[in-house]
Amino acid sequence: RQAVADSFVTHQKIGAFLGLRLGIETQPLGVLFINWRQPQRLGKEELMLANMLVKFANVAIPSAQRYQQVQLDLKRRQQEMSELGNVFKTVYESGRYERQIGVAIRESLKIAQRVIHASYVCVVRAEPQQQWHTYSLTSAGNLHAEIEKTLTPSMPQHVFYTQHPVRLNHVRQTKIHTHLPKTQSAIAVPVKGRNQIQAVVYAESSELEGLTADNQDFLQSIANRLSLAMEQDERNQALYQLLQGVFEVTTETNLRTVLGRLVQQTMLAMPAVDAVALYYFERSTGSLMVSYIS
Repeated sequence: RQAVADSFVTHQKIGAFLGLRLGIETQPLGVLFINWRQPQRLGKEELMLANMLVKFANVAIPSAQRYQQVQLDLKRRQQEMSELGNVFKTVYESGRYERQIGVAIRESLKIAQRVIHASYVCVVRAEPQQQWHTYSLTSAGNLHAEIEKTLTPSMPQHVFYTQHPVRLNHVRQTKIHTHLPKTQSAIAVPVKGRNQIQAVVYAESSELEGLTADNQDFLQSIANRLSLAMEQDERNQALYQLLQGVFEVTTETNLRTVLGRLVQQTMLAMPAVDAVALYYFERSTGSLMVSYIS
């Protein structure tokens, strides 16, 4: 939702927020706040992930509280966790996670090489843990990936930060880094998602006028289709990580660890989020406590 014109919201430069009540009205557990610095429009997948996080919290937090307060409740808790695990197992198996993004990138590169006759074509993608993957084709047509911690100053790096396509001739007259030593012309186009740039499609040619404006338009059309595949891949990964993490959350007995992992799983499931705050209701004091802010 669009953030309201509140002094705190304005001061913190919050563009949008999502507040999720944990527990039920008569038995509150807490509140999970998810903040964005830019206005957001959440789709069905994001709302589904948020709803799943609430359900996990509604099971994990009371379970951890009961375990700490009453050791004799362990048997009932194990039964609850077993039943919950069976539910998650059913969900996981009915929508089994399959990463198809590699196939989409490989076929995109094959089509690009076949149509524009470039000397070199690659896709540079920002991956989790601040890694950069450069995908290209081997001579046999297989997908090859190189992993870098930092992106080399180049046209792909420039497009990542400007989010605008670039086409250059007379590349040898510039100091721009190229993959091939005899590159004369190059094109880099952004792969844009709804909230941020996801990757860059990059091509080089050894001919002086080897890459034209029509070639740029064609690469942009490939990038647009690749964006849809990458967004679906990100949703698949978020759901897969969420299903994996829930077993750790729901079997944990330490309350602080449960609360910390819930915040961590929220950040993993919704990577575009800028901040997450978790408050929980402390029954012994009747207070709403700030647990974690990430």
